[in-house]
Amino acid sequence: MIKTNCIVESTKGRDIGKLYIVTKLEGNFAYLCDGKTKNLDNFKKKNIKHIKFIENCEDLDFKSMQNCDIIYRLKSIKNNKMGGML
Repeated sequence: MIKTNCIVESTKGRDIGKLYIVTKLEGNFAYLCDGKTKNLDNFKKKNIKHIKFIENCEDLDFKSMQNCDIIYRLKSIKNNKMGGML
């Protein structure tokens, strides 16, 4: 189930395989953030059909987070997903 503060993976488009954090849901669209190109000031709008749920992160608080915190969180999840190969 995709909801805010969860980590998702893109399944369609140029960013296929990339991890994001869902910052907001609006209708059939999710606003995503990766901390780098799509940071807290410039969300990516993506159809929820084109993303896959990876992990729930209830402890995230976007009011106190910075882009570097998001990058670190996504990198650690990607390392765990890949078996520490990165």
